Amino acid sequence: MAELPAPIEIQDALLSLFASVNYLTKTLDLGRFFSGARQHLSKDGLLIFDFWNGMACIRDYETERKKEVSDETRKVVRCSRTRLLPMQNEMEIDFDFTIQQIGGKIEKFQEKHHLRYFFPREISELLESKGYEILAMLPFKELERPASGDDWYITAVARKI
Repeated sequence: MAELPAPIEIQDALLSLFASVNYLTKTLDLGRFFSGARQHLSKDGLLIFDFWNGMACIRDYETERKKEVSDETRKVVRCSRTRLLPMQNEMEIDFDFTIQQIGGKIEKFQEKHHLRYFFPREISELLESKGYEILAMLPFKELERPASGDDWYITAVARKI
C-alpha cells in the first residue's frame, strides 16, 4: 500500500477505508502512500481515508474485548487482546475467532494485527507537505460535525493542490 503502481487512469477521488492506513506503521510509508495517491488524482481530486485517532486510542482502548454476532446459520465470537505501545504510537492486537455452525462444525483461528494510530495534526501536516489541502476531518460516518478527541475513527478529506 505504501508503494502504489504508476497510474493507468487519473481519478477524481480515491478512497482508502477500514483504517487501512493504520497498517502503515512508518511515517515514511504513509508519506509515500499520500504521494502515490496524489499521482493518481486529477487536479483538485479528493483523497478520502479513515484512521484511528491517537487521542481516543490512548484514552479508550481496552486490553480485552469480546464481540459476538449470529444469524440463523452460525455464531461468530471474536476475542481480542490489545497491547498499547505508546512510545511508537502503535498497538498490537491478537484476535481469537470461533465460528460455530448451528448444530455442527466449529472452526477456530487466530490473527495478529500491528497498527499505528495517528494524531490529526500529524496527518494534516503530512498531507500538506505532500501537496494536499485539508477540507475536513469528520467522525467516521458522520458529516454534521468536525471530529474531536473523543472520536476513535476519523475520516479525512483532502484535495490535491
